[in-house]
Amino acid sequence: MSTFRALFLGLILLACSALGQAFEFTLVKGDPAMLHHWPDDDALIGTADDLIRELPSEVHGSETNIDGRYSYNAFDFGWMPGDEGIPPGGYEAITFLEGTVGVDMNIAENGGGPLFYQMDISGTAPFDGHAPYSSSFVQVNGGSYDPVSKAFTLNVDLQAEIGGTPDQSLDFDVSGDAWVIVAADFGTATGVSYLDDVVIPRAMAQGASRLVFIQMTGVVPAAEGFSWGTMPLIASLVAFTDATATGQTSWSQIKANF
Repeated sequence: MSTFRALFLGLILLACSALGQAFEFTLVKGDPAMLHHWPDDDALIGTADDLIRELPSEVHGSETNIDGRYSYNAFDFGWMPGDEGIPPGGYEAITFLEGTVGVDMNIAENGGGPLFYQMDISGTAPFDGHAPYSSSFVQVNGGSYDPVSKAFTLNVDLQAEIGGTPDQSLDFDVSGDAWVIVAADFGTATGVSYLDDVVIPRAMAQGASRLVFIQMTGVVPAAEGFSWGTMPLIASLVAFTDATATGQTSWSQIKANF
């Protein structure tokens, strides 16, 4: 075996050891009880303060929550005041999300580096006339996670389609809190009412084997191709794995290191 190949295989083994088990979680949608629910002041979908509205928002024409989704991104484009049903703090437009997020379960248990290795999402139109919205990680540059406090940081290069034009924002920092819970612990109260009263009961009803609940904020850097300017973002994501999911090493991420 050549020295280069031995080094290559050694690096792969090191990457596998560092990643441990990686799981792809699917954002929850299709709950009839959440049809046309908007998060409103508490920035959560599925709580008593939800605004229920079938029509688009009045200011920007954000499309309604068409099929009972629990996850969203809300943006501050710097154009106008916020709108009813969208989280406060200057956020003007919202997109209700579907897609997947990849979680490193070794980090979830022990902390250390970035908790998330992948995110690939799409959503409802955040404003009138918007083409299909989508965004994904191009590369994870770094991050941290504390399994006790649930606090995380993440730095990624982001690819998105906002306003109908694909573009990238580099060196995007987000931070917030993330709870990763396995089915064996669904019966143990977390002390977080949204988890205990909304998310965990839904996960149990759906037969999920794991859940992740993410709340995060950040400021998206201006796009490299000038398709959008700097814009603050807030997001809440609820995602499950099904009962048949098995651990998998993120081979695509390992290959990206070479």
